[in-house]
Amino acid sequence: MIEYLSAAMGLNPTDPLFWMPLVVSAFFLLVGVSVVLMDGFGLGVGLLLPFLSASDRLTVLDRHESWQASSNAWLLLVLVLVMIVFPFAWAVLANGLYLGFLFLVTGSLLRALSDKPYKNHRSDRLFGYWMFSLASFLATVGYGLLLAGYIAGLQWRLDLSVFVLLVLLSVAMSFFLLGCTWLVSWAQGTLLVKAARLARSSARWTAAGMVAVSLTLGLTNPAVFYKWTHASFLMTGALWWLLMLAAFVWLEICLRHLIAAVVPKSNRIPLLLAALLLILMMLGLAYSVFPFVIIDEMSIWDAVASPAVLETTLICLLVLIPIALAVHIGRFYRLLTRQSLSVQHSHQAQAAER
Repeated sequence: MIEYLSAAMGLNPTDPLFWMPLVVSAFFLLVGVSVVLMDGFGLGVGLLLPFLSASDRLTVLDRHESWQASSNAWLLLVLVLVMIVFPFAWAVLANGLYLGFLFLVTGSLLRALSDKPYKNHRSDRLFGYWMFSLASFLATVGYGLLLAGYIAGLQWRLDLSVFVLLVLLSVAMSFFLLGCTWLVSWAQGTLLVKAARLARSSARWTAAGMVAVSLTLGLTNPAVFYKWTHASFLMTGALWWLLMLAAFVWLEICLRHLIAAVVPKSNRIPLLLAALLLILMMLGLAYSVFPFVIIDEMSIWDAVASPAVLETTLICLLVLIPIALAVHIGRFYRLLTRQSLSVQHSHQAQAAER
């Protein structure tokens, strides 16, 4: 494929003008998948709050606190880097996807403002709960509009309304599934059972949305359809879908056992499966549109900035990516193992009484 692309561009594979855009794009894909996954996890927690009791909300937000602080910063960094590295594509994307960007930025700002109120008085906590949920909803709508508009070729038509609504629901359910399975990974008692039931319902909508997005992208774009059905990739594509099907089935089995158990115990496997499904979907989308930044209109090489900008960006990414991965892995580990503040206070009170 590399030789074919270089020949199509009239460049040598060793020419920096050819390989630097590819390397930078690969780094962007890695950072983008990481940020969307981790930001989606935080949004899922926000979408989950209205389904919980007041005490459960405080427990969830206490445990989620260490994660919430950094998700907005990395999202902002990705948006700024896209503007710098793909300036020609950004002008077109911003014009066609402005509504999605507006919702996403508004939701991110509101989430930043709702970071601390829930730790103060009762009225402040209630305000913080709903503000965080509203911000998560707006940011989720932003992600959904960005995905729907991008697949639709940056067009907003009345006949695409049903497709846009389906994509919005799919994105929301994907994030909601992440939030529910996170609760399943550490919660106990009624909270665990409630989270498992919500996760089971959202998993089915997630599967339906992923299939709908894939079919729409393939059937409306002959090049994408050819990629996935060509003989040289047909077996790999079949294995890809079988892996996703196996993940959904395994997730359904795990959640069903948790709900039916007499004494349900927390399980981290559903969270890992939900994350795997989202990663596979994003990688499949990236493969479908490669090597275009704007489908069938602007390739990576047409969209990038000058070589000097690429060199500087590549150096920055080489420094930032290890930091980003280390921070995300560290926070994710603490998120899975950290005891909530309310539980800690309860244990301290019990120890004091003794």
